[in-house]
Amino acid sequence: MRLHGEYFPLFNSLDSSENLPSNFQGAQSSCRILLCARTGVLKVISLFSQKVYAVVRAIPMGGVLTYKEVARRAGRPMAYRAVGSILHKNNDYKIPCHRVIRSDGTLGGYNKGTNIKRRLLLQEKFHVIIKV
Repeated sequence: MRLHGEYFPLFNSLDSSENLPSNFQGAQSSCRILLCARTGVLKVISLFSQKVYAVVRAIPMGGVLTYKEVARRAGRPMAYRAVGSILHKNNDYKIPCHRVIRSDGTLGGYNKGTNIKRRLLLQEKFHVIIKV
């Protein structure tokens, strides 16, 4: 089963009573370890990251949430900067990171560039107010 673009699950600590493999002893206790089918690279996704992705996946087309609201809905209201970091590293097109904006109404960052974020939001009929 594919989960994260081209990544396949190898280990999910939430589904297992076993300990993490020895080479991941420093990893968080609630995480998912994925293997990239193309490169063979392992990726560790924390429980919080999984919650952030779930919240962002649920944002409807044309809607937006702030980084702070995503953090609140993911269970860590003060972790809005962590939300930005998590979303910046995401490359899965099924997670609409462009629908997350700053609390002051400006776009904030986007790993494909702010102009693309603006264009995507406009295509979805969201009126973007750019504050300078």
